[in-house]
Amino acid sequence: MTTHTTRGRLLVCLLVALVAITPLSAGTAAAAVGTAPVDQTEPTGELTLTTTNQTDETVTVTLSTTVDDVAGYQANLTFDPDSTAVQSVSGGEGQFSADPVTNVDNENGSVNFNQVAANISSGSDAPTMATLVFAVPEEPTDVTFVPEDSLVTTSEPEDVTNLVRDGVTLAGDGSDGGDGSDGGDGGDGSDGGDGGTGSPPAGGGDGGDGSGGSDGGTGGTAPPSGDEAATVEADVTPVDGGATLSATDVEAGSTVEADLGDAVGDGTVAVDGLTVETAAAVDSLTVEARSVDAETVPAEPPASGDDPSYLEFETNASSDAVANATVSFTADADALGAEPEDVRLFRLVDGEWNALETTHEADGVYTAETPGFSYFAVSGAADDADADDSDSTGGDGSGGSSDSGDDSAAGGDAGDDAGDDSSSGSDGGSGGDGDEPILEEQTPGFGVLTTLLAALGAALLARRR
Repeated sequence: MTTHTTRGRLLVCLLVALVAITPLSAGTAAAAVGTAPVDQTEPTGELTLTTTNQTDETVTVTLSTTVDDVAGYQANLTFDPDSTAVQSVSGGEGQFSADPVTNVDNENGSVNFNQVAANISSGSDAPTMATLVFAVPEEPTDVTFVPEDSLVTTSEPEDVTNLVRDGVTLAGDGSDGGDGSDGGDGGDGSDGGDGGTGSPPAGGGDGGDGSGGSDGGTGGTAPPSGDEAATVEADVTPVDGGATLSATDVEAGSTVEADLGDAVGDGTVAVDGLTVETAAAVDSLTVEARSVDAETVPAEPPASGDDPSYLEFETNASSDAVANATVSFTADADALGAEPEDVRLFRLVDGEWNALETTHEADGVYTAETPGFSYFAVSGAADDADADDSDSTGGDGSGGSSDSGDDSAAGGDAGDDAGDDSSSGSDGGSGGDGDEPILEEQTPGFGVLTTLLAALGAALLARRR
């Protein structure tokens, strides 16, 4: 027989309220928590949609903010339903890795979603909060915010509404030929030469006679996809305790490869190579990789009783410029105290270790894909993680496994305690076997988030007393 604590039931009730609550005015929410509305005359920060990857069929967009101490958010986006459609909505990074509560209306061109941080008492600084996947449009089309329904909330709690909201333009695939407008100067073929064998840009692939033109590469903002991506060999320079890879004039959608040899490692783990895929063009890309001691890492080991090897990767590129990276490494499983099939690469995000999807390629050889750089640990599988990728969209629901034990995480225990009654849990909302996320047709908790955050805090305080 399964029992639930009072605290667990309170979390479930509050999450159900998050789904069902009707919109509130800022004044009403302020009265509910006993605080006065904040007069925000200057922009407090930005709420931004950014294209991070594009293929022949999909465009991946992330939602992020520059606001610090973020404990929750809500977003309402609109788009042209005749041009594109939402295929999935999933979690972001760190405290917002759990899948949000989502309502998708592709028929009318809107998507509403919201989520609270795993630890609402501390919040997260400038987080990436969600990931959306759209169908590639034939022509460029805009995705925009509904301002009054798009905001963030701090752990105070306080609604931050005076934001600069930057939407995004989804680049078209040029499938209708058109006049090559997405292909820059390639439209009239004057710069095309005999570029019939050239690789067309993603935005102007069939753009009239100029599709193979050398100047067509500037059309559209989306990176090339598939076989069109350029491969760049990075220069590798040994440094104290590691190596630095560097490349210049890297185009969007390029793959930067580096063979690190034996420059990065500690005897138990050695990084053999690093591959970086770019989402935006960069004049100069550098990544410094080195082995570090446990005392340098601001976190406990990812698995109790293990003695992991630690790495640190630092880059000069912004998070928007890096689509993902693949780390190739060799590891002595016996020295790590793990079975070979249990060796994992973990990434540190907001003070928590996230298990990356790690592939055992051969005897002692592994590869793992990461959405960004930070501290890393090579260890056996963590106590509450299997082979699944908890640091990327999909996996076991992006919010962590169902036995994570974190009562404060809205996407963790809430998914277990609520069962079929609540779809905000990470295992319940996105298809826990790692398949394509299911888009829940439900009413999200729009209205001011302050009320729910304050109620959650009060309930937890009452429970402690």
